[in-house]
Amino acid sequence: ILTWFLKKNFDFELPGWYQSGFWLFIGVIFLAAIAIAIKTMPRAANLEVKEGAERKVIKGLRSFTLEDADVFAKLQRDQSIQTCLESLKAKEFRFGILMGESGCGKTSFLQAGVLPKLTQAEAACRGI
Repeated sequence: ILTWFLKKNFDFELPGWYQSGFWLFIGVIFLAAIAIAIKTMPRAANLEVKEGAERKVIKGLRSFTLEDADVFAKLQRDQSIQTCLESLKAKEFRFGILMGESGCGKTSFLQAGVLPKLTQAEAACRGI
């Protein structure tokens, strides 16, 4: 295609090896780009918590889970959790929506804040 385009629009002849050399050059650039992408790809972090090691309060974009309830409690969200639990326990409560910006901690709030309180033996209601 390239040779045809150049012959049609320009008045000169290309050497016979030009087309295969051109595609070889493009292939080398493509392989080099893939090699660089693989070399610079971020590695997966080791997320396992070693026995006896303290869990970090800042988890990045990963949400807190039920196992992180003790760490989440250190973030001083007690008043918000208590307000949410009181709303859930109210007789007139039927349906609730938890809204917020993306990444603000809605899932962490429910999994590590509200759910542990609902699974305690002395809880007035149960979380599913």
